[in-house]
Amino acid sequence: SSPLLVFLTGAAVCTVMEYITAVFLAKCFGVKCWDYRTYPHTKWCHFQGRVALTISAFFGFAALFVVYLYWDFAAGLAARMGNYIWAVDIALCVLFLADVVYTCAGRLKAKKTGERIKGWAVFSGMEENI
Repeated sequence: SSPLLVFLTGAAVCTVMEYITAVFLAKCFGVKCWDYRTYPHTKWCHFQGRVALTISAFFGFAALFVVYLYWDFAAGLAARMGNYIWAVDIALCVLFLADVVYTCAGRLKAKKTGERIKGWAVFSGMEENI
């Protein structure tokens, strides 16, 4: 019932999660997947290149979209799926966790042996020495 509160909460929660994710990726994997210091629309309003005011505003607008436009559609779809929604949720969670475990195990193995991970080249230009 309060679009301003939805906007601010969405922006704050997503920005905190983005910062935590950036720190986690840098500390655990030694990579930096994004750097807002190099983006033209965020050069003036970033914090450590990990989060930026303009991106936070986008998160706030995305929260408004989800709450006021998408939510009813998703709730209707879930209602039509009935009890099968739990099976879909569990399957997606299992796939996500399997991907996380596979990626982390591969990265840790590569870190020990000094090898490059196949498909990890997308990060090659963004690696940090931490």
